[in-house]
Amino acid sequence: MHMKIAALGMLLAAAPAPVWADDAAFTCVTPTEFLDVTAGPDQFRLNNFSIGERKSLMAGSLNVIEVTFSVANRSAQTKSVKGQFIGFDEADQPLFAVTSGPMLDSIGGNKTDTARGDILVTAGTIDKLRKICINIVATR
Repeated sequence: MHMKIAALGMLLAAAPAPVWADDAAFTCVTPTEFLDVTAGPDQFRLNNFSIGERKSLMAGSLNVIEVTFSVANRSAQTKSVKGQFIGFDEADQPLFAVTSGPMLDSIGGNKTDTARGDILVTAGTIDKLRKICINIVATR
């Protein structure tokens, strides 16, 4: 399986990797590199990416994978932002897809917030994770 890989910023060979896209392009990283990803121009920074699996409170035997990241809007204008994340196993097969964003997918000027998103999965899915592909879409 071949993935389209692109980024507007320079993609570094090792983490932290800047990730930013204005279209459907994805940048793929290992789970370890994912923790050090940064994205966006100076006035609008995304970082502190995190992924975890936990027991679902309401879905019986299913677990939840949650993806979170910090959004810092240092401009005066409200910005919209959404992150798309696809996890792949060792055979390059998709394990999950989730979108994450701040409340109402926007952040006010001169504010910092946490973006969150989750998806139901079978227990142990995160143990199979070998690659995460990321696409960030936001207003400039």
